[in-house]
Amino acid sequence: LVEDQMSRLRVAVRRLRNGSPGTDLWFGRYTGASPGNGDRPQGPRDRTRLSATASTLRSLCSDIDVIGAALASEDLLAQFPDPRDGELIARWDMVATPPDILVTNYSMLNAILMRDIEEDLLAQSRRWLAMAPSNTFTLVVDELHLYRGTAGAEVAMVIRNLLHRLDLDPDSPKFRIMATSASMPSDGSSLQFLEGFFGAARSS
Repeated sequence: LVEDQMSRLRVAVRRLRNGSPGTDLWFGRYTGASPGNGDRPQGPRDRTRLSATASTLRSLCSDIDVIGAALASEDLLAQFPDPRDGELIARWDMVATPPDILVTNYSMLNAILMRDIEEDLLAQSRRWLAMAPSNTFTLVVDELHLYRGTAGAEVAMVIRNLLHRLDLDPDSPKFRIMATSASMPSDGSSLQFLEGFFGAARSS
């Protein structure tokens, strides 16, 4: 499912960037499989880690050039990441320059909130939110019905921690929630669940 979402995201971002001159939109997937983990390289002693990540990025560029020459379909090409076209690949890059859209999972989000190495990502996001009243943080949660019981409570606490670290209140006009589910009942129990999960009043 997430691969399908990433492909659709690539198509959308590439169309926006290529169809609207001056559009500088970036996204990235921040997971345990993303290259460039650990502290950002600081000098010669980090040359090996830096070279390995750079090699990964060069290989992606080379691969997509070969694939692009063979495929005419934009949808098929979107199955492959291209670090030159709106997609940040390395974690170091996403910490240094947070993308407009960050795709992750709740386990990695929890790790981001607990570690010092991602503090720049959070600090820059806080500053961006404070820069203008119109700057809004949107949280998208897919398959919401899966977050029930103890696991759901843990994810709800991660979300509260995230809002705290971003200096946001659940009812802040700068905070927006998008949640998807194909099996939530359309009655008051869903509103009660949403209120408890996100900490925002059901009237919002």
